[in-house]
Amino acid sequence: MNKILLTFFILCYSTFLSGQSKIKGQLFDAYGNTAWAEIFINGKPTKWMNYDGAINLVCSNNGINEITFKYFGHYITKIKVECHNDIVDLGSIHLISGHFWLDGPKNGIISDTYKNRKTKYRVNIKRWNPHGESKFYNSKGELTQKLIHKKGKLLNIYIKENGKLKELKFEITKKGEILTIPNNSNHCTSR
Repeated sequence: MNKILLTFFILCYSTFLSGQSKIKGQLFDAYGNTAWAEIFINGKPTKWMNYDGAINLVCSNNGINEITFKYFGHYITKIKVECHNDIVDLGSIHLISGHFWLDGPKNGIISDTYKNRKTKYRVNIKRWNPHGESKFYNSKGELTQKLIHKKGKLLNIYIKENGKLKELKFEITKKGEILTIPNNSNHCTSR
């Protein structure tokens, strides 16, 4: 009887796991710090992340899934992930400023500094839209992210990884949202 129950439990557990993918990675903010955000899978809210930025999700939909990381509406990053009952390693995911706006000039620069007087960010504005380079720095004054805009349209994203600025591939959705493509080329590993 115990063997039958154990076999039944193992079969049920295997069936339960067979339709799921585990998604892992690390989330960073524009300043190079580990970040936390609210997570949505295919438009449905899941949870807020822990403060350590570790991405640990379970997705039960096989095929292409859209994962959205939102941090108070200013920083939104969407990615598309293909899940097929495996472990999906996203690597480093970076929050990108999609709607950076504070009270500021029609034309000019919006900037802020850390307590140590190092520049935190510099955003060029033209007709109330980002235009030109927007730069984000860590508290040591090192450039961590650079966005290039033309008349409010995002043209390029550069992120600092392993001490170097790398261009991040992205698309703009029909709704005008930034859809990033993780830089890892080997996202999936078998169980």
